[in-house]
Amino acid sequence: MKATRIACCLVLAMFLPAWSLAGQKQVPAAAGRHPGHQAESSLQEPLTVDRAVERALSNNHLIRAAAERSRAAVEALGTARSDFYPKLVGTYRYTRLGQEPFMYWNAYVVNPATGTITGTRQVEAPVGTLDNFHWDISLIQPLFTGFALQSRYAMAKTGKALGRVSLARARADIVCQVKVAFSRALLTEKLVLISEAAEKSLRAHAEKARAFFDQGLIPYNDLLQAQVALSEATQQKVEARARAEVAKAALVNLLALDDDQSLKLAELSEDLAAPPEPDELISMAAASRPELEALRLAVRKVELAIDMVNSSNYPQLSLVASYGQDGRNWRATDNPHRNSYNSSISIQARWTLFEGGKTRSEQARLKHEKKALLQQQENARRAIALEIKDALARVKTARTNVDTARQALAKARENLRITKLRYDQQMATSTDVLDASTRLTRARVGFFRAIYGFHAARAELERAVGKSPQTRSEDHAG
Repeated sequence: MKATRIACCLVLAMFLPAWSLAGQKQVPAAAGRHPGHQAESSLQEPLTVDRAVERALSNNHLIRAAAERSRAAVEALGTARSDFYPKLVGTYRYTRLGQEPFMYWNAYVVNPATGTITGTRQVEAPVGTLDNFHWDISLIQPLFTGFALQSRYAMAKTGKALGRVSLARARADIVCQVKVAFSRALLTEKLVLISEAAEKSLRAHAEKARAFFDQGLIPYNDLLQAQVALSEATQQKVEARARAEVAKAALVNLLALDDDQSLKLAELSEDLAAPPEPDELISMAAASRPELEALRLAVRKVELAIDMVNSSNYPQLSLVASYGQDGRNWRATDNPHRNSYNSSISIQARWTLFEGGKTRSEQARLKHEKKALLQQQENARRAIALEIKDALARVKTARTNVDTARQALAKARENLRITKLRYDQQMATSTDVLDASTRLTRARVGFFRAIYGFHAARAELERAVGKSPQTRSEDHAG
């Protein structure tokens, strides 16, 4: 027996180091399954709402699309600027004639004996060749376009500003959407925890009800009520988890992350400060909302378009300098009939005198467009004011409900505690316990809905204003 124990100890001593080394080698192997996923490891840390906003602003595809459109508007400005510079145009042409060109001219007939002119006769003389090559280079500089170039350039500058405003609008939309989605994801997480706690509490109650029924202390109907309530709590837990997954997926989509990346969200700030007054917020929105700025720029763009249409009432003047060659070889250097090269400089004037009322109709159309935009401006101001009042009302309602819900939660928790004690002493029925449990669950849900509803409403208020409003320094109880 002693020898057997010694042999077992020796065997263990031989294999324990190998097992420990094997365990050490498994760590880098497991870590090496996801090489280069530093971003994923960083996501294991709690993601704050500010970091979520930063990620969305740098990764979201809608913002990238708006940024590309803004860059396109910058390039359009370069295109409009290039119209002020001279244009160098080159042409090359080959023409094959069916017959060699010639001309008739009258030649005098001279009597060789007397040396006197006796009459005239018609003579054919070639003036060209069958093969004709031509090339030229022209330099065209606009001198006066009726202010069309200036208007087009100003429109391009306005388009550039509109691109920046569109990008700002996309960023504001994404910031609001991320904050709201973040709040909803946190809310659904809490609802999962609430449903799990409710199921655990009802499971314990169902087990206690079973024990009481076995002892003959409660009727079978009370046991059935407890079991049905437990089944409903289990279903609600499954539904809550599904809603939490959808909310997380919506946030992942806004952040443009991989679908398989899991998010661990940090809790939001407990700051529930009161927002400014409506008049102050409406004044801030009038200066900050990108939609209003976009409409102002759209009106300006239509005014410039009217100026460009009016440019057709003026003549278009251009300075043209050109050099060209004509010949019967491909380089246009051989011309037996006239000089093969020549140059010129000229001023060209082009004036459209009649187009069937097209200019007048276009002017009228653009003026109606301007009036429509001005009406849109006024409607947008009213809509933004209503949007601010609605968001502000929801912020104030949620802020007030936080205190109410906190008090209701404390009372519901105490009510359930007392009801359970009374049930243990057979002074309360199973229905009383289930009702108290339902009230506690409802109070918990109401409390977290008020908290995260406040944060979501504040994010929408910030979007309605156009920027984050400075909250008033006011203590908030709780």
